[in-house]
Amino acid sequence: MGSNEQLPTYVLRDVVETDVLTAISADVVSHIISSPPFVSVPGLFNFRDLSHPHDTLTPLKKNYIFRSGMLAFLEEEGKAKLTTDLGVKKIFDLRGAPERDRFPSPEIEGVQYHWLPTAQDTVKFSWADYGMGDPAATMLKMYQNILVTHVPIYRAVFEHIRDFPDQPFFFHCTAGKDRTGVLSALILRLAGYAPDTIVHDYVLTRAGFEPVREALYKELLSNKDLDEAATRGLLVAGGILYETMVNFLGFMEDEFENGVEGYLRSKLGFSSTDIDTIRANLRG
Repeated sequence: MGSNEQLPTYVLRDVVETDVLTAISADVVSHIISSPPFVSVPGLFNFRDLSHPHDTLTPLKKNYIFRSGMLAFLEEEGKAKLTTDLGVKKIFDLRGAPERDRFPSPEIEGVQYHWLPTAQDTVKFSWADYGMGDPAATMLKMYQNILVTHVPIYRAVFEHIRDFPDQPFFFHCTAGKDRTGVLSALILRLAGYAPDTIVHDYVLTRAGFEPVREALYKELLSNKDLDEAATRGLLVAGGILYETMVNFLGFMEDEFENGVEGYLRSKLGFSSTDIDTIRANLRG
């Protein structure tokens, strides 16, 4: 970067809480996604190392776990970056079957995809539901639901961490926000990261999916079956609020004995020995 080039000035909270129909300044987005924990992989968006460089007290080992949006736009150069530079061996797809059919992932030589069907939803949501009441409270209900529906694939991810500590991997949903955000929070909290760091990781998604925001939401909003209430709800569900992750982390501490550790034990079926191994493997 040239010495005369000025860095963009912005308040991160204002940036990440920009609604999904409003563009964020290209200079601001470029500045955010060109810095760690983001990793540039041609054709991927919202791709980043789950290890956070600014939290050195309880570091998760670098270049082991990555998070991302979907792979539908992945380029050949990006495939090479994943396999050769980053050493990725496995990709966990957190999406439902209809999303996988609509936006299939490309084959990548030497990389294994892992997908499991979700359990039945405990709560049925319509798009209109997200636009009613307190948005952060509504999103918390969705995240509580994800903790149940995604038990099979979440268990598989933690089994990989337990059994294959030297095989880098990543997980993704569509935008890399909700299902990915919940799993990221579980991993980071188990590794010992402070809530503030986890919230920061969560909100970075708004900048992370900005390069494909128009394409993602234009298709959703083109649905002729969406009325005004449903459209408003879709915008709420697609947005980012700090309070959403703050509420989720608080819920985990209140709902489960020892927080995330209790969830792994009571819902995912891991023993105390398993959990100790997983935590040790996360830290390297």
